[in-house]
Amino acid sequence: MKSLDLDVLAMIVAFADTGNISRAAELVHRSQSAVSMQIKTLETALGKPLFVRKPRAAWRRRRTARCCLPTRGA
Repeated sequence: MKSLDLDVLAMIVAFADTGNISRAAELVHRSQSAVSMQIKTLETALGKPLFVRKPRAAWRRRRTARCCLPTRGA
């Protein structure tokens, strides 16, 4: 896997913090589709979903908190 760009990491952290693509996109000043695409690309590269998604919300899986966001105190 290629290295993780800081911009992509910011999108993932924003989504993890908010649980909402629209709010995450606003926080990182990107489009909803850009945030969604970056998250999906990372999940595909890892071969596992990082988030549990529902129609109006999402939340981190335990492995996401342990593996991908350790510096956030998750």
